[in-house]
Amino acid sequence: DEVLQKRKVTQVELVGVRPSGVVGPLPVQTADGVAACGADDCAVVGAPLVVSRPRFQATLTWGAAPSDLDSHFTGPLPEQAGRFHISYGDRGAAGQAPFATLDTDDTDSEGPKITTRFRCLPGTYRYAIHNYSGAPPIDPATTRVRVLLPDGATQMHQPPAGESGDVWLVGDLDCQAGCDCRWTPLDRYGPADDSSYHPEGAR
Repeated sequence: DEVLQKRKVTQVELVGVRPSGVVGPLPVQTADGVAACGADDCAVVGAPLVVSRPRFQATLTWGAAPSDLDSHFTGPLPEQAGRFHISYGDRGAAGQAPFATLDTDDTDSEGPKITTRFRCLPGTYRYAIHNYSGAPPIDPATTRVRVLLPDGATQMHQPPAGESGDVWLVGDLDCQAGCDCRWTPLDRYGPADDSSYHPEGAR
């Protein structure tokens, strides 16, 4: 059997995601001795892993068609280092920048696709849906996004009826220091390019 060895004197941060919320982050420092995990002498984390509410979470579900919708979540990076863009091509990270992930990515009809943000940074975030399949159009009768906001409130969104497009702009989340955030529903279609995913002038 393969024997895995841990690194000595290393600071790690444990983060997990459950349907009920976020587990961690919990900082852990490994000991200075070498342990072989296959020999059952790896360190046991004694501190409790507390389930806490995500700072933001969006859950996308839809019907049998189109076969694949993609969620896109963008927002500020620490120290004004630009903006992140989480989607199927870059699913993000929980324990380091951008502190947000696409942690569930069902690509065979119906979903779900779940995007979770773990920390609050001041700035404007945007959540949008792209019709990756192209056809048929996004169906407002079956497509839903459930948004969990930083204050614990939830909102349900569906695409605007009587309209069509490749990118459904669901909403913007504008956050100030201290995780004081305001959610603005957009519920309209935008152009199928990068301008749809970043609010104009957003930092």
